[in-house]
Amino acid sequence: MTRDYYDVLGVKPGATVAEIRSAYKKLAKKHHPDMNPGNKSAEETFKEVSEAYQVLSDPEKRRQYDAIRSMTGHGRGRGFGTGAGAGGAAGRGPVGFEGFDFGSVDLENLGGIFSDLFGRGAPGVASPRRGLDLEYEASVDFDEAVHGTTIKVPLARNVTCSACGGAGTGPGGGRGSACRRCGGEGAVRSTDTLTVRIPAGAADGSRVRVPGGGEAGRRGGPPGDLYAVLRVKPHRYFRREGDDIVLELPLSFAEAALGTKVDVPTIDGRAKVTVPQGTHSGQRFRLRGKGVPMRDGGRGDQIVVVSIVPPRRPDARVRDLLKELERLDDGEPRGNLDWQEE
Repeated sequence: MTRDYYDVLGVKPGATVAEIRSAYKKLAKKHHPDMNPGNKSAEETFKEVSEAYQVLSDPEKRRQYDAIRSMTGHGRGRGFGTGAGAGGAAGRGPVGFEGFDFGSVDLENLGGIFSDLFGRGAPGVASPRRGLDLEYEASVDFDEAVHGTTIKVPLARNVTCSACGGAGTGPGGGRGSACRRCGGEGAVRSTDTLTVRIPAGAADGSRVRVPGGGEAGRRGGPPGDLYAVLRVKPHRYFRREGDDIVLELPLSFAEAALGTKVDVPTIDGRAKVTVPQGTHSGQRFRLRGKGVPMRDGGRGDQIVVVSIVPPRRPDARVRDLLKELERLDDGEPRGNLDWQEE
């Protein structure tokens, strides 16, 4: 005879839905076939627990079940017959009454429960799950990040089983049984290489998404994505400030004082910078459009920052010239500073 559903779940007839759900999750996890491979008794118990939960978790089914239970005295020593009514032959089969079949458990609706318990759907039910995302730290040169490039990313990941197409059943195991190649998981381990396109202007720490480059989905679910996290190597003389590229330009005293023209490197090649007379250290010159490509199609600028380099080891003649220059220069370099007056 079919056991009382409340007894099956170990709850009282007045139990709340939350109590019924909690009891079911514990019992389903304990008796799930994956946790008890080859154990027929556990499999039967699992089916019974699932049947009880399907009825008691549905308000309408539970109402009808309680009505039948009250009429038949189920739970007070009398069994619930199977078949067309209470007088049917005893057994563990589904319970029927006036055309209503409590045993027709809708396993599809249990998918969410089994996802919580085991990370996949109920046995025999295709419960697609999206694959996990993966992250890969990729190192690129400064020039590559500015101009854009492609890199090769070696990955060890789960890919869709080619034997069963990700279904987890069928080929190699017979219809309805687990695929022998993937063991029913729908995915197999693989080591391969993906080509990742790094867009022009990519910054250090930025993430490049490769759709479908992650772990394979389970039971027909879509794959996850791959995220390449960029680490841009420092350049020998360039540095980046937002969309601008900064270059330090050393000048001698004479060049800064008299003015000059200097060829400087840019990310695109050489360019000429005109240094006017009287240039001071820290002064910035802008080369338009020589910076980092931007998303709107424009480009940043290159900023050339002047650094005046004094003579390293001035001899007597150089010192005499510098003193003469100091005597002839009628300007006061600190004359406009407030602290001079204190």
